[in-house]
Amino acid sequence: MHHWVGVGSDAPATISSRMVSERSISGRSGVARSAPTVALHAADDLESWTTGRLLVTAGRLAEHAFGEWLDEHGLTHAGLAVLHALDDGPLAQVDLARRCRVESQTMSRTLDRLERDGLVMRERDPRDRRRFSVRRTRSGTARFRGVRDPRRRRPPGPVFDELDDPARFRADLLTVIDRLAGPRFAGRPDDPAPQEGR
Repeated sequence: MHHWVGVGSDAPATISSRMVSERSISGRSGVARSAPTVALHAADDLESWTTGRLLVTAGRLAEHAFGEWLDEHGLTHAGLAVLHALDDGPLAQVDLARRCRVESQTMSRTLDRLERDGLVMRERDPRDRRRFSVRRTRSGTARFRGVRDPRRRRPPGPVFDELDDPARFRADLLTVIDRLAGPRFAGRPDDPAPQEGR
């Protein structure tokens, strides 16, 4: 039998090694997508898990909770990251991908959806027709401001509030992300600029 992981649960059961199953949920577009659910069994002991395994599991649970909330606002994790990165103004698509720490092809797919929803615009760079400049539209800015409204409690924020030192936890997460993502997406000054396809 499968049970949802609940914050504050006193149940002794823990997440099994086959922890991720799939169920279909429908987004605003009407297209079914998969979201992880986590099954609990008494066979495993969370205390015995490696830190890496705990981090991956926590990330999946947080992503699922936040993803459902974003879906209600017509956004995805990737789309929100792009709108956030454009908060200071337009960026070249290659720089946008680097800032969001994703591959160029992944960024192209994210921009396809955002552009289709009228939240961003891509324009060719007049100095280099192979490159695109991306900017947020008025609708994109309004959508971003709406989900970032501090009066709205976004999951899994309430969980973080229960930590002994949320600020230290956040700082540690930033360190982990920087160490893992830095070598892959930082780039070097002498790296050739990749071609930007749509």
